[in-house]
Amino acid sequence: MEDYKGKIWGFVLYAHGHPTGIISETPSSRQKNYQYELIDAVAKCGYKLAEIHLMQCYSGYKGVIKTYKEQSKNLFTEPRKSQFLQITEPALKALEKAANDEEAIARIKKSLQKELIDLFTKDQNIRYISCNVFPYFSDEGKMCFDYVLLLSINWEAQWQNYAIKLTTYQHQNIMLIDF
Repeated sequence: MEDYKGKIWGFVLYAHGHPTGIISETPSSRQKNYQYELIDAVAKCGYKLAEIHLMQCYSGYKGVIKTYKEQSKNLFTEPRKSQFLQITEPALKALEKAANDEEAIARIKKSLQKELIDLFTKDQNIRYISCNVFPYFSDEGKMCFDYVLLLSINWEAQWQNYAIKLTTYQHQNIMLIDF
C-alpha cells in the first residue's frame, strides 16, 4: 500500500473471518492473515481512506475473545506485540523454573496479571479481562505452562480511525446478510 500512497481511495475485502481477527480464504485454510496486519498497513498510509468494506464475518466484532499463547501474538501490531511478548515469555520461563515451588508460582502469576493489566490500561479498543495460567506436560514429560487470555476487543473501533465510510460485520455474514 505504501507504493500507492495517496492513490488508493479504499478497498473491499471478501474473506472468512473470526472474532480473534483471523482472515482466511476458507474456514479451513492453513494460510491466514490477521486484521491487525491490515490495520497496520492502512495506518502507514497516514490518512483516512474514503471507504473500507470488510465483508468477512466478525470484521467489526465487539465482544470477548479467548485466546491461547500461540494465538495471542496475532492480535497486536507493533509496538504492542513486542511489549506483550516481553511480559509473557519471561513469565512462562520463570514458571517453568519454579515448577515445584507453589509460592513462587503464585508470585509470578500475580506479577504477570499486574503487568498485563498495566499494558492494556489506556487502550479503549482492547481491554484486559483475565489471564489464566495452567501447567501441562510436553511430549517429553517436561512441565510447561500455557495461558488462556480473555480480552474485550473492538475491531470496528480500531478500523474507524482509517476510513470515512466503514462497513463491517459484528457476527456472521452469510450471503451478505448479517446474522
